[in-house]
Amino acid sequence: MKLEKPRGATHARIITSNKKKAVVEVKELDCLSGVAGWITWLKVGPHKRTQELGKTNFDGNYES
Repeated sequence: MKLEKPRGATHARIITSNKKKAVVEVKELDCLSGVAGWITWLKVGPHKRTQELGKTNFDGNYES
């Protein structure tokens, strides 16, 4: 699955079906290969302020 990240997204948060969570930088998205769940795209600004930019259902198959 080719993930289309929103413009300005710097991080992604994934929440799996059994309620486990992880936050990774966009440049390290290959770490999520094999993990299915909902990805929330985030923009992290100064002083760790976060802004949600959108959500995507992710099936665990990642193509760069």
